[in-house]
Amino acid sequence: MLCGLLLTHNLMTFITAIFACIYVCINITKLKDKQILKELIINIILIILISSVFWIPLLQTYLSTNYAVYEDNGMATSDSFKNSALDFSKLFTTPQDDVYVYQIGFIVVIAMVLSIFAITKVIKTNYKKEYFLFLILGILCVLAATNIFPWHIFGTSVYMLQFTWRMLVFANFFLAIVCAINLGTIIKNFKIFDIAFFTFIAILCVMPLKTHIPTNETIIDIDQFVIGNVGENRQTAITGMGKAEYLPTNSNNNREYIIERKNEIYVLQGNAHIYNTNKNGSKLSSNLDILDDNTILELPFIYYPGYTVTINGDKIRSFESENGFLTVSLSKMNNITLEVNYTGTTLMHLSKFISLFGILLLLYRGTKAM
Repeated sequence: MLCGLLLTHNLMTFITAIFACIYVCINITKLKDKQILKELIINIILIILISSVFWIPLLQTYLSTNYAVYEDNGMATSDSFKNSALDFSKLFTTPQDDVYVYQIGFIVVIAMVLSIFAITKVIKTNYKKEYFLFLILGILCVLAATNIFPWHIFGTSVYMLQFTWRMLVFANFFLAIVCAINLGTIIKNFKIFDIAFFTFIAILCVMPLKTHIPTNETIIDIDQFVIGNVGENRQTAITGMGKAEYLPTNSNNNREYIIERKNEIYVLQGNAHIYNTNKNGSKLSSNLDILDDNTILELPFIYYPGYTVTINGDKIRSFESENGFLTVSLSKMNNITLEVNYTGTTLMHLSKFISLFGILLLLYRGTKAM
């Protein structure tokens, strides 16, 4: 689960890992069992191997230059984080004009009330530790989504969460287990009628929420964007950037430059004659006459590791300009062909094989266990 989550949303993976560590600490005595400890270590190794295709390139890009996402207030500001906190009432009711629904749900509330009657019986079971752990974590996660939770005591580092209501995802997970145990404890003979009854009630609770699903939201078709262009048009400047938090810091500080910049090669220093330029997405080719030594050319690509720049077929070194763009320095020469292509780095390619190796190990363990 952690591996799959890491490949979809690394922030949620980080929080999940914290809860997983709490669970391990609560059950630390079970690690005396060598088989359990062995399985834990093997699974951690598998997670690292399979997700290498993600975290190795992430680490490489993190070390190659500064990115806005890692800066203070890069993902969220103090105001935006605090404004994301929910009024406690929104856990139970949703105003008609609200687009998003944060309600816990009638079924969960009723099933949680059953805890009053189920606790005395759960105490006598061998899963009481997990029950109370999930109950406490579930309640804390619900409160953490609201404006009554004291997030300020954790400092500015929690702004990376962006939205406090993300904690409801974990609340749903923890409380679902608690509610299931409550229902299983209270209802001794769980029959098909009980399943049908709770399904019917759940449908009744969900139906009113359909009015909160937008059906006429204006979304710009992706075909209207020119992927790879980085200037002269605000839409093409935003494409692929999200809200610009994943830009290199230099690019993020010069977003107006990105918008106004033409989609061509700029001469930052020295002198050059540029002609027959052809750019298509992440590829570019151009003929050049470099008229001065130490001529610096800024290419129409925002700087990220993985771009290969060649002169007459020979790879040359590239670096980042002050504007956050891919840049090269050339000596005096005539009639040369400059080509740019995004090929990825050696580590990026290596990470794919490592992940493949991890998947094969996982499949081998699976077939061996059958």
